[in-house]
Order: sequence, then C-alpha cells, then structure tokens
Amino acid sequence: MEKIKLFINKNPNLINIILGIIGFTIAGIVYYDFEIMLKVFVGVVIFSVVIGLISFAIKIFLK
Repeated sequence: MEKIKLFINKNPNLINIILGIIGFTIAGIVYYDFEIMLKVFVGVVIFSVVIGLISFAIKIFLK
C-alpha cells in the first residue's frame, strides 16, 4: 500500500487520467454505439499520453 501511495505522490496526474478514461468510457457506453465509444476511448488515451509527455518534458526542462 505504501508503494502505491508513493507512486501516486510521484505521479499526481495519474488519478486524473484514470478518472478521465473511466468517465469518457461510461459516456461512450451511454451512446450504445461501439464505434463512438472506441473513438472516444482512443481520443482520451491519446490526450492522456500528450498531457503526460508535456508534464514529463516540463519536469526535465525545469531541472
């Protein structure tokens, strides 16, 4: 449990990314259309990766 807390403290964006993926996936399921759900899920994953890369780059450049 302590390792999980330490990991979350080092990566605070992780919780937001997970909640975003869950929320957008639920929104996609509400439409009852697999194609829309898949597009939304892929969009959220790409957006999350971009946000993660930006925050990682900021940490590197600030050091």
